[in-house]
Amino acid sequence: MAPSALGRALRDDPAPAVAHRRRRGLPAADRTPLVLDGVDGPGAVESIAEVLGDARADHRPVLVLSRKPLRAARGWAGGEPITLTVAPLPDEEIATLAGRSGIGDPAARDAVVRLAGGIPLRARAVCRALHAGAAPTAPGALADEVSVDILQRLERELPGRRRAQTLRLLASVGTADEKLLAAGPELFTDLAGLSLVRRTALGLTVAEPYRALLDLAYQWRRPGQHGALLSRAARYRGAMLTASAPPERQAELAEQAMFLAGDPVVREVLFPPGRPPVPIGMAEPSDADDIGRLMHGWASLKGFDRRRTERLVTKWLDDDITGFRLARETPTDGRSVWSA
Repeated sequence: MAPSALGRALRDDPAPAVAHRRRRGLPAADRTPLVLDGVDGPGAVESIAEVLGDARADHRPVLVLSRKPLRAARGWAGGEPITLTVAPLPDEEIATLAGRSGIGDPAARDAVVRLAGGIPLRARAVCRALHAGAAPTAPGALADEVSVDILQRLERELPGRRRAQTLRLLASVGTADEKLLAAGPELFTDLAGLSLVRRTALGLTVAEPYRALLDLAYQWRRPGQHGALLSRAARYRGAMLTASAPPERQAELAEQAMFLAGDPVVREVLFPPGRPPVPIGMAEPSDADDIGRLMHGWASLKGFDRRRTERLVTKWLDDDITGFRLARETPTDGRSVWSA
């Protein structure tokens, strides 16, 4: 579909009755593209199945706007849709957007860029909060305005205050199974179906950069409860790690333990909320020499006994090298510059 054709497109609610009325009002030979917006939430895909079938019969182009690919939705009846993803905007464009929104202070513009994660809707929400009087030095207050906007937009997918609160808790602990979240099987299943939530080996997680933003807002609203939540989650993950966890889960559990420890430096380096400045990934057997070199330099810098450090590193490498995480300088040269 040519971009110019979208200027003539029919933009419709995904409800089949609305789309059918609009489609039937067109001449049979009309091939005006049909745009179905907001196809999200329970039953949304099923509701447009007949409309899509009719459009295919009419050879009419259809653009479906959804937060998840159609093939990932329950009720998808088949067909071969072409999936186009919208990438986040570069930081420079977000800064320009903030300037056009009347944000002239450089520190305030930096706050917009930092919290937007390349997403224009989030950038505009931060701008609103700044215009309403929130200080650029109060990231939690800014994040709260954006989180309210996000949760309102998720209402179609996940209505109800309890579900929204559970999503905040999930964002704060990073990754949670049904027991840690204490959500019950039905609510856990509902959360798993959200467009912002992903399934991992250790349970559910909120996709970045939304996770970090919801976490920051919850920490600002309820700092005491936020700290208690992290402590409870850390004890739970620690117990799993010491209870003879299978080797393939130990690395993930150790990573979660570091995340829940709350150390700001560790979080900033290992768990960046947006686009990381350097790629960070699991170590492979071919990385053994790099890890040895980096740990040797670390021991020298800290004044530790280098021979003892080498013995420890050798043991760790022999046990499971995937327990290390490596930060590489650039994706192209792959040179390891940091390990943990």
